[in-house]
Amino acid sequence: MRRNRAVAAAARRKQRVILRPKRRVALAQRIKTVVLGCGLAGFAVFGMAMVSRGNGWAPRFVQRHTPTVEIQAPDTLADLPLLKETHPASFALWFPGAERRMRMQWLRQNPAVGAVRFEKRFADNRLIARLEPRVPLVRWNDQGLDKDGVVFTLASQRWTPCRRSCFL
Repeated sequence: MRRNRAVAAAARRKQRVILRPKRRVALAQRIKTVVLGCGLAGFAVFGMAMVSRGNGWAPRFVQRHTPTVEIQAPDTLADLPLLKETHPASFALWFPGAERRMRMQWLRQNPAVGAVRFEKRFADNRLIARLEPRVPLVRWNDQGLDKDGVVFTLASQRWTPCRRSCFL
């Protein structure tokens, strides 16, 4: 029984010795995380201060490199209101995939547009959007039905040779 107490006491001592460095490491990791978070927050605040100042270099850089959006569409899409609007451009459009939101919005608002392809011209500071129309398979009440089953208004009289259908 005495031996069991000694083994148990040694095990407790050994456990305390092992846990102290683990606690110390965990505390050090927490401190590093907090310091890193505070540093990143400070850097973000500094960056926002640089961008928000009117005479800083960042606003001038962003303004100078904001692309102009140019839309090119075939004659079948000439009646779209999308072509007459001015579109807000952002410096973020230069980043890969940033134009996805604009593409999805245009496709949702204009069902006659089948696809939008973007071409980025960095040297000219332009972003060219090429609209591709949906090709109707069937004409029905001045509307078209394409291969995906999307019903859209036919914006041009170019589609007159298309097959007509009548639904009862």
